[in-house]
Amino acid sequence: MSMPIGQIAKNLRAVRERIAEACLRVARDPREVTLVAVTKTFPLCYIQEAWEAGQRDFGENRPEEGAPKIEAMTRWLAEQEGGGATGCCRPTWHMIGHVQRRKAGLVVAHFDLVHSVDRLKLAQKLSRLALEADRQLPVLIECNVSGEVTKYGYQLAGWQERPELLQSFVEEMAGLVALSGLEVMGLMTVAPWLDD
Repeated sequence: MSMPIGQIAKNLRAVRERIAEACLRVARDPREVTLVAVTKTFPLCYIQEAWEAGQRDFGENRPEEGAPKIEAMTRWLAEQEGGGATGCCRPTWHMIGHVQRRKAGLVVAHFDLVHSVDRLKLAQKLSRLALEADRQLPVLIECNVSGEVTKYGYQLAGWQERPELLQSFVEEMAGLVALSGLEVMGLMTVAPWLDD
């Protein structure tokens, strides 16, 4: 993977401009939108360039790939003049991929927000590990509203015609919200790809 120096900064500017234009169309403040740069499969030098261009939120979809990058980025920031690896000037790391229960420890140890809590057993393990680490882990509950079999999440496609889906989801959500090691921040959904 090769990209000319400065291309990441240029791409970020273009994306931020598109976000600002979209926000303007719907009378929304662009500062309310969080741009998460997905860094899966990209080397550390690209993350560093994005950081230097002002990007602060990064997403990984595999804990075992993300953890070493997060550690390396923390070291790099500590070496930078005034970078401060632990203060307000550190990236926010998003776990955006499917999480296997056996990798939950890596997620709790390295990530700031999990977008993909898709089952109660995973939530229970994340909560337990977060409490052991003396933290509360912010999470989003993943919901499959498109019905696509390739997507994870609570199956909610067609909930309007099948209210029992929504009822069982609400009941399980009550259990998730009660887990003291987690802070449920909302839902994560991916809309179906449609022609319109």
